Amino acid sequence: MKHKLLSILLCLAMALSLLPTAALAEGETGAGPIKVGETSYSSFSDAVNAAEPDGSGVITYEISGKVDVTDIGWVQVAKAGLPDLSKVEFIGITDDAEICITQGVAILADQSYDIDVSFTNLKLSKPNPTYGGDYGHSTNYFTCWLRNKNAADNTVTYTNCTFPNGVCNNQYGKTIFNNCTFSNTAGKYSLWNY
Repeated sequence: MKHKLLSILLCLAMALSLLPTAALAEGETGAGPIKVGETSYSSFSDAVNAAEPDGSGVITYEISGKVDVTDIGWVQVAKAGLPDLSKVEFIGITDDAEICITQGVAILADQSYDIDVSFTNLKLSKPNPTYGGDYGHSTNYFTCWLRNKNAADNTVTYTNCTFPNGVCNNQYGKTIFNNCTFSNTAGKYSLWNY
């Protein structure tokens, strides 16, 4: 009985000693989990680099908490060379699910596939915008562009999303907003439409 009690106390002590490390690691990266299939990733780029389409040609990213996009320029939503990719979905599965583009000159994009991209139940933010020259005003807002051969037929769909820093439409194709909330606390436009 004494050994059992000591074993339990030792397990508790070990578990509690790991909590500060896990909390600091989460705070330092600012990146919450992004899940593809049964695998979770700690960064947006790791998830994109590993993601493969399912049998229907769809990649689904499930977002829990805040996921920071820290790359610059055209930040691809799918890696190159995937067979039969038809759609990319970003789905918020917790109340605090968010995709935050942290770099001023960055947009989510695809130039390799003729696909549709959707965002559902997410806060989509870009708190530090920078005017991007050739990108125009799109870098001032959360933006997802699809630009391949049949770009005019590709659609970006936002459903139940909030945009605290505004949003720019898919300049090369269609954009659909379903039940979204637009605001811009920085005093710029809430919706920039090319």
